[in-house]
Amino acid sequence: MPGSKNMLIGALWAIGGTLVTVVTYSAASGGGTYVVTYGAIAVGGIQFLVGLFQYLGYQMKGEEGKQEVHAEASLRAILRAMMATAAADGEIEDSEVDSIATIYEQIFGATLEENWIRENAEQMLKDDFDIYEAISDEKDIIDPNIIPLVFQASYFVAAADGTIDDNESKILMKIANALGMSDTDIQNNLSELQQSESA
Repeated sequence: MPGSKNMLIGALWAIGGTLVTVVTYSAASGGGTYVVTYGAIAVGGIQFLVGLFQYLGYQMKGEEGKQEVHAEASLRAILRAMMATAAADGEIEDSEVDSIATIYEQIFGATLEENWIRENAEQMLKDDFDIYEAISDEKDIIDPNIIPLVFQASYFVAAADGTIDDNESKILMKIANALGMSDTDIQNNLSELQQSESA
């Protein structure tokens, strides 16, 4: 759910900071020095509160609002996964951009400007974008029915130039792992995709 990761990380920082403070204070009770980890406690507390507000904001949405959150997360996952796959080998090829535009139109019935695709994929490349983190952060709010589609769309982008190189294979595995796909799910999807290509 939205905010759960921030709450967990924030709580861990705050608890860890408190423990360090308590342990070093106890050890210094005989006259030594001790460490007060204000920073970890404060940052952890703030991150926990941010996560809590995100969680409460999601819970307060009606059913329609929640469906919109899931739809937006699913859309982001597909777009990011396809663009990260296109950027995997360090070069954004025309065939990959065309493939992203075609797949997007087939799934969503809308068009994407090729310049927009290229610019965003190139920006990912410059920013050293972490697709695993981006998808795993939102995995709980991605529509479960969309998960195979995210992987399949990425596969077709990787195969757009006729071959899937090592970098593209690694990105596909990162995407699958971020989506929580099992080894069996991955193999079944790959078999289906390879059969559809050879048909």
